[in-house]
Amino acid sequence: MKVSPVLRVEDLYVDFDLRAGRLTAVDGISLSLDRGETLGIVGESGSGKTVTALAIMGLLESPGRARQGHVWLGEEDLLQLPEARLERLRGRKIAMVFQEPMTSLNPVLTIGEQLAEVYQQHLGLPHGDAMDESARMLERVRLPDARGVLRKYPHELSGGMRQRAMIGAALACGPDILIADEPTTALDVTIQAQILSLLAEVQAEMGMGLVLISHNLGVVAQVCRRVAVMYAGNIVEEGATAEIFRSPGHPYTAGLLASVPRRSTPLQGIRGAICDLLHPPTGCRFHPRCPKSAGECEETSPVLSPRSSGRVACFFPNG
Repeated sequence: MKVSPVLRVEDLYVDFDLRAGRLTAVDGISLSLDRGETLGIVGESGSGKTVTALAIMGLLESPGRARQGHVWLGEEDLLQLPEARLERLRGRKIAMVFQEPMTSLNPVLTIGEQLAEVYQQHLGLPHGDAMDESARMLERVRLPDARGVLRKYPHELSGGMRQRAMIGAALACGPDILIADEPTTALDVTIQAQILSLLAEVQAEMGMGLVLISHNLGVVAQVCRRVAVMYAGNIVEEGATAEIFRSPGHPYTAGLLASVPRRSTPLQGIRGAICDLLHPPTGCRFHPRCPKSAGECEETSPVLSPRSSGRVACFFPNG
């Protein structure tokens, strides 16, 4: 019997209403996540990865807004819920590790106060018990001297320690879904490996679904079973990570993989830059940069169609 996804995003559009006009940052994407599954979302900066995550969490700020679509968490559509209900779900059922822990943590509150607030808000624990649980969570994310860390302010911790504290806060209530937005950005290779190992370990323990947003294809290949490739607000390819990385169907996916540095191989790139979303090109948004572009690509936007490795939105897919 097929298990229902724990998260379903259907036909999601996110707009930013600017003085210069309407910018559509997420253009009708759909994706799903099963319990215990890890989904990677990759693409260049400006592809819509973080905006998608913020829309799912209900954290878009003006002038951004989810214009259309559904975000199903179980049987509840997060886009239709009042803020009071969203506040109960965020942190309890769905949580997010933000891209920059130094700016995500409150600089005037200790780590302990920030973690304890999660337990007090969602589980109703008294302050002393909440601090005890916070210490246990810091130990779980392998921070040494957990009691001492509780008394420190964010600026007193290293980048890796701050990121572990952020992960601890996100995991405090055992959410069904964790969204990790570039969780290893600005960390050195050794700490990066430790953070990825930690995420995999706690995911296995808790059985939660994990959405990993990254521009690092090596990280996604290491952690994610399935991947969605975004370009200019669209998902252009989606499917099993190993198969897509071995045989990419979309020219953009192939370009991303070719741009990864390899020993004894000249570095390749994708010509041009991501399109202006205020004035996107007609047809396929990638066609001005695509080596396979033809007349049909300039006139009609391709839709995601089945392929052996998943789905691809291209009139002339590779393979």
